[in-house]
Amino acid sequence: MAVERSISEMATVGPLLDAVPQDQSFIHAARRNPATRLLVDDAVDPSVALLVPAVGDVVFLGGRESIRDDALADVVRLALSLRTGDGPPLRLALPFPQWSAILSRTFGHAFAPRGRRSYTLLQAGASPARVEPVLPIGYEVRRMDESLARDAAADADPELTTFWPDLNAFAERGLSFCAIDSSSGHVASAAWSAYEPGDLVEIAVGTAASHRGRGLSPATANALVHHCLAHGMEPRWSTDFDNVASRRVAAKLGFGNVTEHDWPLYTPFNAQRRSIDVPEETTRGYHGRYTANGKTITIGHDGYALRFYDQLGQTLTLAAESETRFFLREVPVQIEFTRGADGNVDGFTREQAGKQWRMERVPGDL
Repeated sequence: MAVERSISEMATVGPLLDAVPQDQSFIHAARRNPATRLLVDDAVDPSVALLVPAVGDVVFLGGRESIRDDALADVVRLALSLRTGDGPPLRLALPFPQWSAILSRTFGHAFAPRGRRSYTLLQAGASPARVEPVLPIGYEVRRMDESLARDAAADADPELTTFWPDLNAFAERGLSFCAIDSSSGHVASAAWSAYEPGDLVEIAVGTAASHRGRGLSPATANALVHHCLAHGMEPRWSTDFDNVASRRVAAKLGFGNVTEHDWPLYTPFNAQRRSIDVPEETTRGYHGRYTANGKTITIGHDGYALRFYDQLGQTLTLAAESETRFFLREVPVQIEFTRGADGNVDGFTREQAGKQWRMERVPGDL
C-alpha cells in the first residue's frame, strides 16, 4: 500500500530516482527542499517513488523500469488524494515509456499524454552557442534583482511566480538574467533558474509579446548558460513537445541529445470515455481549417496523433469515439464531424459545458 515517507528518508529511495534518464534538474532541486513530499508504493521495499515539489504543478516519479501496474497506480492515487484547492491540473513526469502504458491500463483516459523533450549541451562544458546570439540594438542584458523580477513576472514571463512565488527569495537564491528595453527601462525578456540552482540548472525563458521575433530569448538565455558554465553548473533545457519556439532556442544555444518522454496531464472528466482506432484514410479527410465567429482552428496529424491547434497556440490531442465523433484529451470538449451533399467534410459541431456551436470548414481546404 502506498504511503508517505519523511523527506529525511530520501536516501532510501535515491537509487530509484537516480535511474530516471531525464528531469534530473527538477529531481535534484526537489530532493534538496525539505518541503518536498515523498510518496512510495511500499514502506519496506519500494519500487516506485514520487516527489511532490513545494511549488509547481508537476510531480516526479522514479523507480525500477519494470514494475507492477498496481505499484504505480497506488502511488498516483495517493498523490491525487493529497491535492487540495483549485490549482492547475496535475502533471506526472514519467521516467520510462512503458509507464505511460501502465497509466492508460489503470486509469483509462484520466491522464492525457503530453509529450516532453529534454536536452543537454552537445558539448558539455564548452561555449554552447553554435552561432553566438546577437543582442539587438536598443537592449542590454543585466542580472535580475527583485525589482526587475517583478517587472519580468508582470509581462515578459508570468510563469516566474509559479516556481518562485516569493520574488524576494528568488532575487536572493535564484539565478537569472534579463534583457532591458533601453527606451522604456522595462524587462523585455527573462531567463531564469526554475528552482534554486545546484549542480544542475533548469533554464526557463520568456519574452514579452511586443518584443518577440527579435532574438531576445536566445541572447538572454545565452547569458545564463555562460554564467552556469563559468561557475561549474550544468545547464539543462526541457520543453513541451509542441513548443516549437522553445525547441528552436535550444538548438541555437547548442542544446541537443534529445530525450523524448511523457508528462501526462490529469483529466478526470475523460476517465470513463473509451476510444477506438480510426483508419488514417478517414482522419485525413478531417485535416484543414475551421472557422466560426472570427476564430479559426486547424486540425492535422503531426506524425504521432490527430491534433487540434487553436488560436491561443495550444496543441490538443483528439481521440475517436466513432469515425465521426471525437473528444479532446486535455480539455472537456467533444466534436462531431459532418459531411455535405458531396460527401466531403464541411465542418463540425463542438460541444462544451452543455453548449453546442458550429464551426465551418474553410472552403479553400476542401
